[in-house]
Amino acid sequence: MHNIKIGDYVVRKSHNKDILFKVIDIRNNISYLQGLNMRIFADAHISDLVRYQNIKDFFMHLDRREYDIYNKFRGYLEKERNIKFGKILHIDGDDIYAKKTLRYYKKNNLPCSVYSIKEKHQPKYIKDLLFKENPSILIITGHDALSKNSDIRDINSYRNSKYFRDSIIQARRVQRDKNKLAIFAGACQSYYEELMNAGANFASSPGRIFIDFFDPLIVAHALSITDNHHIVGMGTIVDKLQEGYRSINGIPTYGRAKYI
Repeated sequence: MHNIKIGDYVVRKSHNKDILFKVIDIRNNISYLQGLNMRIFADAHISDLVRYQNIKDFFMHLDRREYDIYNKFRGYLEKERNIKFGKILHIDGDDIYAKKTLRYYKKNNLPCSVYSIKEKHQPKYIKDLLFKENPSILIITGHDALSKNSDIRDINSYRNSKYFRDSIIQARRVQRDKNKLAIFAGACQSYYEELMNAGANFASSPGRIFIDFFDPLIVAHALSITDNHHIVGMGTIVDKLQEGYRSINGIPTYGRAKYI
């Protein structure tokens, strides 16, 4: 008898307990899982799951990571006091992640608007939200996954990459200039090349790996606080990313902050 229930924090035995998940649904002994700090959905038979016992330690680890990111940006901010940060519009496919994202931006005093919109619906809302919010930075995230034993060059092999791609296309119809509207798009294992070809400045995941919750926020943070005469490149952010160049890459882009 398996004693796994909705709301439990679990790891998968078959994957060497590599990722911590929350159980969001169970149907016919199949559990549906949401990554707690990785932008991925998964499913597994409940017999494959082990309840995670050290959840307080895990959340303490997340707090330490957030503090470490803050410290890496803080030195820059202390030198640049008379500056107006670039506004971020962040659209996330996950309600919980959207709330965590808003908390991060507010904690770091970054001007933002955050919306929770399921990935498949994101493309149809992009234009209206861009006109409404008038951001200089657009972040499009949620969850994604690459099907096992599939063609990595086929966008249909990815759970949500086609929606991220279509969202970028819609955004570029509003603003084509990549230095006036900087775009990050993607999630775990997303089709990096296709997202970049659609018009993103930065995207995940070149290595088709799981990306950390904070990774897209780091890109947004760097773009928002860097003035528009200076470049944000991978050299600016790679030391703050969990898995470096394999998780996120992009093109040199001018920051979106302005002196006042």
